[in-house]
Amino acid sequence: MKKLIELNDDVTDFALDEVDCFQRPISIALGSVDKQYSAIFLLYAKTLELYTSNTLREIRYDLIDILKHMGFFVEPFVKGNLLDFIYKKINNNNLIIMGIDYNKLFYSKYYKVSSYPHWFIVNGYDSNSKVISIMDYTQFMDKRFKFEPFALSDKILKNANKKFKVMYGEYYNCFSIEVIDINKSLTEDIKKLLDYIIQVMEKKEFSIVALFNRLIVLMKLPDVSQDDIKNAESQILNVNKGRKVFFSEIINLMDKFNFDIKSTDKFSEKSCKLITEYNNFSNYCLLRILSDQYDNVKFKDMIRGLESEILELIKDFRHYISLFSEKIQVISEKKNEKILNDLDNVIHLEGKDVFFDFIKNREYNWWENDNAPKLKVLEINGMLAFEISAQIEISNESDCHNFQAGFYIINGEESYFAGVDVSDKICLDKINIDNYSCYYEYIPVQKIYIVISSNFLEVGKLNGKIKKCILKRYFERKNMITVGLVCKKWGDYGKLMVKFSDINHGFKE
Repeated sequence: MKKLIELNDDVTDFALDEVDCFQRPISIALGSVDKQYSAIFLLYAKTLELYTSNTLREIRYDLIDILKHMGFFVEPFVKGNLLDFIYKKINNNNLIIMGIDYNKLFYSKYYKVSSYPHWFIVNGYDSNSKVISIMDYTQFMDKRFKFEPFALSDKILKNANKKFKVMYGEYYNCFSIEVIDINKSLTEDIKKLLDYIIQVMEKKEFSIVALFNRLIVLMKLPDVSQDDIKNAESQILNVNKGRKVFFSEIINLMDKFNFDIKSTDKFSEKSCKLITEYNNFSNYCLLRILSDQYDNVKFKDMIRGLESEILELIKDFRHYISLFSEKIQVISEKKNEKILNDLDNVIHLEGKDVFFDFIKNREYNWWENDNAPKLKVLEINGMLAFEISAQIEISNESDCHNFQAGFYIINGEESYFAGVDVSDKICLDKINIDNYSCYYEYIPVQKIYIVISSNFLEVGKLNGKIKKCILKRYFERKNMITVGLVCKKWGDYGKLMVKFSDINHGFKE
């Protein structure tokens, strides 16, 4: 290819009937700018699908406006030479979303059979060989829905796009997406998104009711085709599948921002129940309508109640997000850049002592996701052996049953934890890789040391000047490592206060 923009498909977790062929290429294109915008766009799209009575065509127009709301510039191809438009935009590293009619695509099952709209990404061209690079899945004959590169002649592309415009309209038949005003603060983007979701949900305009009423009207038409009925039925079922995407993406955001775990669990529980209620309601209504026994859709009070409860939880999350930047400011006001990952102000410094005081009902774990607050003690250059020790004291008022306290070591891209586990263990874990531990009597007050050599880590207990090595593991030390204090808690939500004192460190002779 003379010019090619590389990108990957990060929307593979969702099936085609959950994220359709209009939303999917846009989401992938946005994800090539920043992955967070893919998820944000999908939440906007699902909000429109679930909580407006707009038609599918109207929603697609609305989504173009949403892109502008998110800070992207959308330029439609209106007139002129289509290939010139493609060359110009690709040369500027702007991806293109193009609509085509499957009827003109030789490898589609709709080829020369019936018209069917579809969209894919144009990401490259070779003007000499008159070939256009696209990202799509149809080349796999609909057996897999992962977007991967494929090439079409410019003639085939132009004919397929021309037929699309004849059948389905001009505006979103071909458009480029360009970054012009992206706010790089994820918090601000999420605030805008949640405000939009709340505003739309408060109107209580549930799309499923409008879809059923359209199907009832459709069934009364004298010349209605089975294909029209089947398409209307599929849209109803797909909206319910899209509901799962909507809720799962909100839960992902709650987890990302460390929202109260009990509230997140409650949201998850309510959303699962709501999905079940919608599925049962939809199956009942479809059966009655298709049997010509249902003229008036009566929305269930159970569904309305669950929708209201979920909306209140989203409002609670929005309020939490509004305080998020203030929490970051509080941390920065400490003027202690050594305090890391501590949005809830868990860490307190009193003289030379360090306190980790967990009072919120939330997990502060560190494995796949890092929610554990840390205090950086020092960075070490060179390969000389180094030792650090501290007395760890667990408050008598603590009633948490799942926690660890000790040291963290950052060695290049590898992270390690060395310290005590409440369940009678001393640990020397490689984070997200393995749990290396040894049963050893847990006591509320004990002194722990670690030794960092050029090729091994060691953790043990100190009794006066007597050291007892408990665990040792090999590792390839980098020239620069970071060492600090960390506490982790998970599973239950009891109180926990840990005091680190008598912190000493130095190079070993």
